[in-house]
Amino acid sequence: AREISPLLWLYAVAWELPRPGARHRIINLFEKALRGTSRCTVAIWRLYIRYLLHIGHLDSAKSVYYRAFHQCAWSKALWLDGLCLLQNMANREEDALLLTGKELRDIVNLMVEKELRNHVALRGDLDEGEDIRL
Repeated sequence: AREISPLLWLYAVAWELPRPGARHRIINLFEKALRGTSRCTVAIWRLYIRYLLHIGHLDSAKSVYYRAFHQCAWSKALWLDGLCLLQNMANREEDALLLTGKELRDIVNLMVEKELRNHVALRGDLDEGEDIRL
């Protein structure tokens, strides 16, 4: 079977976006794209996370974010984009804590292990359950 270009997947998503009631079709398109060689395409992961946040599927966005950085661990843009988007969404929602202090600390530590430079230092005196803002 011939692999479909990531560009064609993005075109298919763009075609569905203005259509009413297309949420499930769009999510399905993203999932199908990420099953093939497009799973290493950072743009698709980033757009998928943004789309899920846009439609209010916060837990799904967090799950996709974790899947994304396992597939594209080399992409600093993906790591930071996901962190900032998830944190900003949590700032907008009352009682929405998408990333706990421990999760954020673990992600930043993973970035350091992968030798991805970051300019954000987390304070070491935070409690395990305390919320961290970027």
